[in-house]
Amino acid sequence: MIKLKRKGIVYSIVLAIAIVFILLYMWYRSIMTDRWSLEEQAERLVLQETDVVEISEVTMFTGEQVIAAVFGNNDQAQETVVWVSKDAGIIHQALLKDSINEQQMREQVLQADSDKQIIRVVPGTLREQYVWEVYYSKEEEGNERYYYDFYLFSDGTWLETYRLTTDF
Repeated sequence: MIKLKRKGIVYSIVLAIAIVFILLYMWYRSIMTDRWSLEEQAERLVLQETDVVEISEVTMFTGEQVIAAVFGNNDQAQETVVWVSKDAGIIHQALLKDSINEQQMREQVLQADSDKQIIRVVPGTLREQYVWEVYYSKEEEGNERYYYDFYLFSDGTWLETYRLTTDF
């Protein structure tokens, strides 16, 4: 009788854990579905409406508007990035050879201040300009602070810095 009771408790615990994991998975999928859908739509749009023939990466930017930056190669094997707006479709296309690339942007930021810990570098927009958004942290006054720097996509000219508060 005691063994049956223990088995029932163990099965109940295992079932409860399984239900929690299933619910967490469903919650995660419901959150990510919009993002995945936008990425798929951006890829499809870029392949249909530009000279891009191969996609290597899609990154998301959320600022004044939600942007998918689609990296790939065009029909002349040139590295290209295309900005796709959720609302307006394709809004800009640039060859990476005519601009500063992500690695160069990272090097430029760290050369200016090697104490920065770069978290993410993505293409985006800022006041109708095409930019690199650099998200990083830096130790300051005993606290780790987080920043967004914006640089022109074309040449890496610094535009603006947003300093986040430490009151999280």
